[in-house]
Amino acid sequence: KLLSQLLVVLSVSISIGLTLIVLNTSPCQEKSHNILRHAAGLDMVMEVQRL
Repeated sequence: KLLSQLLVVLSVSISIGLTLIVLNTSPCQEKSHNILRHAAGLDMVMEVQRL
């Protein structure tokens, strides 16, 4: 059970990381960041960028 929870956390963090990479390379970067802030919250964004 613990392993499946760990896999879920890993997949979520990987998808967030991929989303950040896509948004950082997209031309409408500022708009995407605003959408991401509303979706995930600023704290989550800052935490992902620190990794």
